[in-house]
Amino acid sequence: MKKATTTGKAIMILTIIGLFICTTHAQNQKQLWGVAFGGQNDAGIIFKTDASGNNEMVKYNFVEPGGDPYGSLMLASDGNLYGMTYYGANGPGNLFQYDPRTWTYTIKYDFDFADGRYPYGSLIQATDGNLYGMATAGGTSATNDNGVLFKFNPQTSIFTKLFDLDGATTGSTPCGALMQATDGMLYGMTYQGGANNMGVLFQFNPGNNTFTVKVHFDGEAKGQNPYGSLIQATDGKLYGMTKSGGLNAYGVLFQFNPQTGNFTKLLDFDMVTTGGNPDGSLIQASDGKFYGLTEAGGAHSLGVLFQFDPVTSTFINKFDFDDSPNGSSPYGSLMQAYDGNLYGLTNMGGASGGPISQGVLFQYNPATSVYTKKLDFIGTNGRNPQYTNLVEIPVTIATSSIGSIDCVGSSLGVPFTIEGAYDAGNVFTAQLSDASGSFAAPLTIGTLTSPFVGTINAVIPSNIAQGNGYRIRVIGSNPVVTGSDNGSDITINALPNVNTTLSKFTITADQNGAGYQWLNCNTGNSVISGATEQSYTATANGSYAVVVTMNGNGCSDTSSCVIINKIGIDEIVTNNQYTIYPNPSKDYITIFVPEKAIIEILNIQGLIIKTINNNDIKTKIDIRNLVSGVYIIRAKTNNEIVTMSFIKE
Repeated sequence: MKKATTTGKAIMILTIIGLFICTTHAQNQKQLWGVAFGGQNDAGIIFKTDASGNNEMVKYNFVEPGGDPYGSLMLASDGNLYGMTYYGANGPGNLFQYDPRTWTYTIKYDFDFADGRYPYGSLIQATDGNLYGMATAGGTSATNDNGVLFKFNPQTSIFTKLFDLDGATTGSTPCGALMQATDGMLYGMTYQGGANNMGVLFQFNPGNNTFTVKVHFDGEAKGQNPYGSLIQATDGKLYGMTKSGGLNAYGVLFQFNPQTGNFTKLLDFDMVTTGGNPDGSLIQASDGKFYGLTEAGGAHSLGVLFQFDPVTSTFINKFDFDDSPNGSSPYGSLMQAYDGNLYGLTNMGGASGGPISQGVLFQYNPATSVYTKKLDFIGTNGRNPQYTNLVEIPVTIATSSIGSIDCVGSSLGVPFTIEGAYDAGNVFTAQLSDASGSFAAPLTIGTLTSPFVGTINAVIPSNIAQGNGYRIRVIGSNPVVTGSDNGSDITINALPNVNTTLSKFTITADQNGAGYQWLNCNTGNSVISGATEQSYTATANGSYAVVVTMNGNGCSDTSSCVIINKIGIDEIVTNNQYTIYPNPSKDYITIFVPEKAIIEILNIQGLIIKTINNNDIKTKIDIRNLVSGVYIIRAKTNNEIVTMSFIKE
């Protein structure tokens, strides 16, 4: 049995997409997503193309059990795609979730007999946030195998069966999708059952679970056996098609007024001129016209793409499918993409033609009436799309709020969110605007090589001007997407002046009106306790720096290290009574002093490395263990301190 997806669903999906786009800011890319049979395991695939139907990529290969997707994907408000398969872990199908942002497939519910089985159709998201759908068969007991209505909460993953179809009274074998009308009610159709066993059109109240049959299909007058779904047009009325019945037995196109309950047949398909046996649903395009597909009929008896004007009831055959090269037997429905074109799938036909052909993806321009085949399904990339339509999802980047950035040279994490799928090799790049918020010449401040969302480690350049109108945005490379900025101005302050001035042994920071902390560079920039003034006077030879912190914005920077190496040397005096020889020396020096003294040997940094208590005017000192360099001799007598220097070779 053939089952159909719906344009009623497609319109609901487009509405959801529109709302979703409005909340995600960046809107400059789109992708088309769909399902088909075939693939690596011949159990079906999830695939995507670019916005124009090119560059197909298989994103997931279904694995048995849990394959054969007959219906369509739908984009929910949480950014995930949802759908159903005909088979599942328990046998009769499952409800799944696919996250295009993380490439993650998750089975959310396995159907069993009591809660329904073998779903052909698709899901919708209603205004209460729940997903609603129908299973083609199953129900409470083996004697009630007529299908069910259900809801699924995507937030809690709770599945709830809402209604068991009973066949004769409420219909059986629903093949399409539900749709929610402006009155808040859900409407749908069954393929069989009802008073004439030709299907029914029904209303379901999700608030109180009340099911009401509105129309019993009857064959010639109203058509019979609808596969597809209903849509609500801009005039508030519901429109749909039946696969068979009518004057010619090839199906009808009809209108239903949910306010009055009036049913009006608008067209009898005749197979030759108008095509016949439509499986899918109508869509209302931006020109106000309805567009649809028939499985059969037309010039080649392989189906047609048609336009129907609901105001004048004018039918126009826009394209006859021809098997090769343009495909044949379209089972599903069309969708109108952001570019204004219609996109669809055929079950058969393509480049090879004949029984081995496996369908195509096509584009139709309603403004120019130009049909373009975009790809041939060959098995590995999918085959024989069933009662399905494509869905369009936005591919966006939204840069999240950035905390306060006070200083140039600051490190920060740039968080962002994405919608849609990014491919292998993608690079997310964080960009900084100029001080007025313009990205005419953006600066790259960090990158993340990944197809998945994350946080970019970035650094504000140290050479930019301070300002209070900076913005940050993230862009992607595969596909190329320019994201929205962070949404508010960022103030970036200049770093303080960390130049210093040296006067003898005193170092002064040139920046006035700031906080200061002096450091000892020789000991790993350790803090010098109490040294928090603008100037610092060294008491020993060494290397010193200062951390300058601006009052008000807290921006800080560290100066270069300043070397002081003349403490002691600048105090050397010439006195003939004090001598050192030989100078330079390799092993020993002899010091002459006029009286008893304490003799200290200091290195060039001013550290005492040796002390000798001298009781004679002549003292010989072993310097063999000293490294080569300049040393200071400090002789302390009762009357004076004399400083001399020598060189150790």
